[in-house]
Order: sequence, then structure tokens, then C-alpha cells
Amino acid sequence: MSMKKFKTVEELLEDPARWIKATGAVTAEGKAVSVDHKDACAFCLVGALSKVYGHGYDLQLAKEKVRAAISRRLDDVRLPYSKIIYWNDDPATTHADVMEVVREAHV
Repeated sequence: MSMKKFKTVEELLEDPARWIKATGAVTAEGKAVSVDHKDACAFCLVGALSKVYGHGYDLQLAKEKVRAAISRRLDDVRLPYSKIIYWNDDPATTHADVMEVVREAHV
């Protein structure tokens, strides 16, 4: 079953069931797949960014906005790409935290 096209990461991750940790995307059965896989139905923050923005310049801009929003939360002005993943996967990070960052970043 193909997932509908989402215009924003906020819209995609609004349902907590569509947010995950530890891998970019999974199927309904929990199998890890690429974000572009036809059966992908849940995503980590980076996976959701890729799903919505593709793999070009728009994705890089969206990641910069998210990095900035996370950095403000962590009082850290430099947040490399990989730290978005670490922040998403941190046991203390909740769906509410992710949604706050996504809304602040306007992605």
C-alpha cells in the first residue's frame, strides 16, 4: 500500500505511530526499509525529512533548520548532521520533543 504524499514533516510525523527511532523507515511489520520504499509507513526525523524533501538542496535546507532548532534546545551552536540522528534516537527524546523541533523549524 502506497503512503500518501505529505507536504511537511509536521504533517507526516503528526501521528505518533509514524515516528520511530533507530532506523530511517519501517513497514507496518517493523521491517527496516528505505524512506522511498512503497511500504514505508513510519520514519525517524531524518527519514521523514528525506521522505518529504527528497535528496537535494531542499533537504539540506530543511536539515539546517532542524539542526538549528535542536541546537537551541541543547545550547549548542554547532550540530552536525549525525547529531540529528543521535537526538532523535536518544531515549529521552519524545514524540512531543520532535514535534516541537519540527514546528519551530517550519519543516
